[in-house]
Amino acid sequence: MLIKQQDNYSSKKGRKGNFYSLTLSKICLDFGVNLNQDEAGKLDREAIAAIFDGAADVDVRIIRVPRENVRSSHILKLVTLRDKILEMARLKSELVPDSVLAKADFLETMTPEQVMSAALAGGTLCG
Repeated sequence: MLIKQQDNYSSKKGRKGNFYSLTLSKICLDFGVNLNQDEAGKLDREAIAAIFDGAADVDVRIIRVPRENVRSSHILKLVTLRDKILEMARLKSELVPDSVLAKADFLETMTPEQVMSAALAGGTLCG
């Protein structure tokens, strides 16, 4: 591995100073990249590996971070599923069909085991 100092660097953002170039030879690189789970598919692993051309091996791990799209802390404080659905619909200026609200109400009367049993049996989730 060869590290070489380059002087008089100026970036596109106007930053100035020194930088170092790195020549890789027989080096194995392993690093992780934190990305929101919905952006993970946009990462081009081959392009990143190409940056480190000359390395013996480059392993790029994607660490998927869940994204929360809750736009109102008020939703987190609501108790019933019906109220949460209605509040989210209000924030998005959308209408919620009565059938969705009926299913939400019905789901809250069931235990998790009953929901799974109904789903596995191919039954409907409405009262």
